[in-house]
Amino acid sequence: MGLAVASLTFQATEMGVRVHQIEGFHIDKARELYKISAEYEPVAAIPIGYPEEPDILPDSLLERELSPPRLSVRELPRPFYFLLLLNI
Repeated sequence: MGLAVASLTFQATEMGVRVHQIEGFHIDKARELYKISAEYEPVAAIPIGYPEEPDILPDSLLERELSPPRLSVRELPRPFYFLLLLNI
C-alpha cells in the first residue's frame, strides 16, 4: 500500500496534481458512495486534484491555506530528522 501511494504521489506531483492521503474516513459511507463490494476492504482515502487559487476559498479556509507551512526538516527533533534522511 505504501509503495502504491508513494508512486501515485510522485507521478501526480510531476503532473502538477495535488494528492493528500487522509485517515479517519468513514468506511461504511465510502462503500455506499462508491459502491465498493464486500470483497474489497477500503484502507485509505486519497483526494486528488488540481490546485486552485486561494482567493476562491471561504475566509475560514483561506487563513489556514495561507498560514506558514509546517516545520522544515531542519526544525524537526534530531532523531526524527535522521530517520527522514535515511528514507530519502
